[in-house]
Amino acid sequence: MSGRRWAGFAGLCHSLRRIFKIVTAFTVGHSITLALAGLGLVRVPSRPVEVLIAASILISAAHALRPIFPGREAGIAAFFGLIHGLAFAAMLEQLGLGRWERVASILAFNLGIETMQLIVVAATMPSLLLLSRMRAYSAIRIGGALFAGLASAGWIAERLVGVHSSVDFVMDRVAHRAVWIAGILFLISAICWLGRNVRNNLAPRNDSPELTPEYTGHFRRA
Repeated sequence: MSGRRWAGFAGLCHSLRRIFKIVTAFTVGHSITLALAGLGLVRVPSRPVEVLIAASILISAAHALRPIFPGREAGIAAFFGLIHGLAFAAMLEQLGLGRWERVASILAFNLGIETMQLIVVAATMPSLLLLSRMRAYSAIRIGGALFAGLASAGWIAERLVGVHSSVDFVMDRVAHRAVWIAGILFLISAICWLGRNVRNNLAPRNDSPELTPEYTGHFRRA
């Protein structure tokens, strides 16, 4: 970060640690409310939960555009996880399972969600780490944030005032093409990275001893 703006690449280890903390915090958050709601200890109407989930996506998109809570992403992710866990529990409740069957389902569901998160991170992190070293990354980050922000705003409008939108249709199409999108993103990042290396190798260097004034004067005097 630089002031109130996102800065460039902060280093591989730092980036991986930060992502790990955020993903783990989100998992802990949704695990807590998923367990409480799945066991019937907490009950929240589905519509407010859906609105809060959409609002959490909108806030995350705004944070991607410009830092809102810099350095506190893990804590915010844990809080958002608490909200998402309520939605996961509502999905399990609709299955009509018994108490102990629900406990087993909660454990399996948590394992599935965690596995899916790790797959998404593993599929996108190499591309993002490569792009984060280049100027193109800013455009991709802004574009992704705007897309997520518009989608979440559409969800909020649907749930609050009943305005029909094609957000669900678009997101369903995107989800079905997630593998292709991840592959295209990696291809773009690899091309940008190779292009930068080629330009760096072809660029003239001024640090050769025979080109510096000191060495040139030495040769003339000799």
